[in-house]
Amino acid sequence: MIEANILIIGGGISGLSTAWWLAEGGARPEVWDAAPRLGGKIRSHSESGYLTEDAAGILMNFHQEVDQLVEASGLSDKKISRGTDMRRYVVHKGELRPVPMKLPALLKYPYEQ
Repeated sequence: MIEANILIIGGGISGLSTAWWLAEGGARPEVWDAAPRLGGKIRSHSESGYLTEDAAGILMNFHQEVDQLVEASGLSDKKISRGTDMRRYVVHKGELRPVPMKLPALLKYPYEQ
């Protein structure tokens, strides 16, 4: 049995990413979390044919390390570039309504329509 030489408290995306990078560098991290599952608040739900996300639903890529992590985790084929056809929706008063994708428009969005 290989013993851990680094303890990471918190199994959310930051703790798991840190553990992965440390392991890639030869360390032996161990992740502890109070929750029964790792991943923190990030979770997907499928209900009535709809997929919804809790917390982060996207991965902002401003650094080369993000590409490396996605590639090494085998998720490259799941990447979608944000394009003009991507939309977000909310259910408001029983109706599906589009939500603006850009922050200025989102801040001005009339929620009580």
